[in-house]
Amino acid sequence: MSEQTLSAPGEAVVLEIPGEQVGRNSRIMSAVADFVIFGCTTAAGAFLGLFIEDALVQLEALAMAEGSKHGNFGQQFMYIGAAIAAGYIILRNVIGISRSGQTIAGKMMRTRIVTNAGENVSVVNGFFIRIGLPVIAICYLVIVGEFLAALGLGFLIVFTALVTGRCLHDIATGTKVVWADEVDEIPSTIHLSEALRRLVDRFGRFGSWFIVPVVLITCFDVIARKAVWTNDDGIRVGIQIWLTENFGRFFDSTLLQEMEWHSHTILFAFVLGYGYINNTHVRVDLLRERFNFRLKAKLEFFGLTFFLIPYCMIVAYFSVIYAWDSYQISEISASQVGLPMRWVIKTLLSLGIFATVAAGVSVWLQVGVALWGPQNIRFNLMTLEWPEEAGSTIEGKERIDLSKIEDELERRARESGHLVEESAARDDAARVAEAKRD
Repeated sequence: MSEQTLSAPGEAVVLEIPGEQVGRNSRIMSAVADFVIFGCTTAAGAFLGLFIEDALVQLEALAMAEGSKHGNFGQQFMYIGAAIAAGYIILRNVIGISRSGQTIAGKMMRTRIVTNAGENVSVVNGFFIRIGLPVIAICYLVIVGEFLAALGLGFLIVFTALVTGRCLHDIATGTKVVWADEVDEIPSTIHLSEALRRLVDRFGRFGSWFIVPVVLITCFDVIARKAVWTNDDGIRVGIQIWLTENFGRFFDSTLLQEMEWHSHTILFAFVLGYGYINNTHVRVDLLRERFNFRLKAKLEFFGLTFFLIPYCMIVAYFSVIYAWDSYQISEISASQVGLPMRWVIKTLLSLGIFATVAAGVSVWLQVGVALWGPQNIRFNLMTLEWPEEAGSTIEGKERIDLSKIEDELERRARESGHLVEESAARDDAARVAEAKRD
């Protein structure tokens, strides 16, 4: 959604007091979003570390650990990957706060941390004192075994922030830090929803490319497997047999078939959320299409809150356990000539389910604003239509009335002048025929 798409009627008014348009809920959402970004990126780094170490073992660049099918450095690779990913997010936040007062989530929601005077908060005050010191204190208590004290301190920090909207440092020093919104009438919640939509859209577009290997590998496997004949010496030969003997087992039928369903798994998992944000998933519209806008929105909100998001979270939880167990036992294909590292495709399946959760949260935020937010603004809805646009789309696509659409060939012929010549020729032929009758 572009800047022009995220527009609202009327001119936005410049804030007299920085942050007065950003409520407590938006601040909490921003903090939660930053935490989720940090956690997901760290987990992705750990996954890449494990993948690199396991791939090196499979390529025999690293030796297997005794009594295991993994290498000796799996834990080290995992920690290094997680540390690099976490360090990247921390660096991005530090740079963002120092330059514009925005964390990664702040940029997504178009909010920034400022002082009462409208100035950016320094990195030391904004990041280290308010966030770093409490985290260091909690980590220290956990390391020394004071779990109850760590839990109590964490509860105190969160409770104080929820009740007062300020951290312990601000209360102790009497300072006040506010969150300033962009100068527009679109709620920051919609900006966050749009950022999630773009993320899911990228996942879906990436996953859709896996239809190419699915089709190519399937066609090649079927044709090559059937192209077999017996030579003069009575030996069975064929395209696939020759490729396997000369270029390795990559062209073996079993391995190709497993690559087919691995590619299909990524294709299916990554486009689940993509289909939802584009409203192309299956719906039972016998009754829903007859409802008014608010009733449709309430049904959407109810379904997301109690069905789609909870169900996908449960599936994602068990899929992560499924993938981790696969890594623990070094699961490979049931076939001796199949693909190794079965845990990788199971992890990617989990990633696709999490992308579906992100799609559900994106629509959930949007529908919530449409129901209970300002009623005088308009933004692109993913699964609904505004009352004034009812009937203009079907399954997320523009509804076209063919009776009102100009014939494309006729338009091009008229623009090129051919239609005029043909019309004149028909008129001349009609006059000649009429003259002959006379």
